Amino acid sequence: MQAQRPAWSDAWGSMALAWYCLVNAHVLRLAPHRERFLRVLLDIGARGLADAGLRAAAFGTLLIAPLVHTLTASPELTVRLLAVLLVREAGPLLAAILLLLRSGTMLAARLSSMSHDGEARSLRLLGLSTRDYLAVPAVLAFACATLILTFYFELAAVAGGIVISAVLLDLPVREMFSHLALALTPLDVCYVALKSTVFGVIIATFAAWHGLDKGEHGSVPETVSRAVMQSLFALLLFNGLAAMLLYGMLAPAG
Repeated sequence: MQAQRPAWSDAWGSMALAWYCLVNAHVLRLAPHRERFLRVLLDIGARGLADAGLRAAAFGTLLIAPLVHTLTASPELTVRLLAVLLVREAGPLLAAILLLLRSGTMLAARLSSMSHDGEARSLRLLGLSTRDYLAVPAVLAFACATLILTFYFELAAVAGGIVISAVLLDLPVREMFSHLALALTPLDVCYVALKSTVFGVIIATFAAWHGLDKGEHGSVPETVSRAVMQSLFALLLFNGLAAMLLYGMLAPAG
């Protein structure tokens, strides 16, 4: 039984794989690679959008209702809290975790099975690079899908949170949406878009690294478990670093 590599080695290998995939994104010009990219993207969409709207609305309601009851806040402050807590931070992270549990595990299991069954070796014998054909389309598809899923998730979560807030505060829904439009800035949109895209790259690269580069040396459940746990840690770490950077930029000087 082969000894497991340390976590830092997996992290380094995953970062190197992510860089490789981004640098070699041009392989999508080839028809087989482009078709695989579209298949992965459509599969993620079918899995991720199935019940994400209902989960997001419930999450938005559960998040904003305690704030309304705990804080005797004005509508403007309530919506600002919703924008900061849900739109900037909790929404992208929760959408990424849902994607990790649904599609990230499937990608790691599929690539690990291909390594065990010899399919990856067959691709190499046909002259296809497993990284170019399997990893690059998957990483780019996850990046695009996470971006789309995050905005879809946040739209449903914000709508649910605003509706329940309007009911509890006895205010018109239109007024709450007006406050939200004023609370959100282009910086928020760019921040969420960048963070969710990186989340998708993190999920796919850890799954591809463990599935392809380590899948031949361990069982499929073990490979999936390590990929999920390390992806989750990387998501939380990057989310914390991104928040520190953003709020450090927004902090008043002096």
